[in-house]
Amino acid sequence: VGEESAEEFEIDHHDPRLLALLAHSPTASHERDGQRPAMWFGIEQAGELLSVAALKKVGDSYDIQSVVTHTDARGRGLSSTVCSHATTWGLRHAPVVCLGMMSDNSVAERMYTRLGYTCEKRWQSARFEPKSDSVDSK
Repeated sequence: VGEESAEEFEIDHHDPRLLALLAHSPTASHERDGQRPAMWFGIEQAGELLSVAALKKVGDSYDIQSVVTHTDARGRGLSSTVCSHATTWGLRHAPVVCLGMMSDNSVAERMYTRLGYTCEKRWQSARFEPKSDSVDSK
């Protein structure tokens, strides 16, 4: 494939290529609290998205969200590349770039540490399944 580089690009949040890539991560969300990211950074090959990271404006800072790499393209540093580009762009336009991650994602934690991120707050996260016998409203 050669050396990958990430580019800033606009993509509709309903683009089938984006939705297909986001399916490779059970924790990725490209529309939190009903707000869409301001921009995306990504790597594509032959029209297929291989890796993306989104930036969302939050107050005076940017938040990196929805970092996803296609399952077949993992281990090549693509997430590091898109996050590095997103971080660099964000710091040109705001004093702070931050991110959140699931507490059990040690691979992502190592990557973010290599990119210079530090942990300011740590909490435990969990997924809850809705009860199947929920009470009907009357």
